Amino acid sequence: MAPSDGPVFLRWDVDTLNTPFKAGLTYNTAGFAFVYGDYSNYQTVVAFVQGQSYFFIHSVDSGNVHGWKKFPAN
Repeated sequence: MAPSDGPVFLRWDVDTLNTPFKAGLTYNTAGFAFVYGDYSNYQTVVAFVQGQSYFFIHSVDSGNVHGWKKFPAN
């Protein structure tokens, strides 16, 4: 997901890099996300999957990638 100086809301799909779909964590190919920060340093992504009752968080801390973690939405 793209770097940002401030929080960004974006739509992701099958062609977007670094998504829960690309990581093999969901069969759904679309959703939306809130992104904050720069992947090369510090970044947090909260990604929601279209039509599903769960979401994912991906974080980077000082360049250390912590990967996607799945959470129930309800």
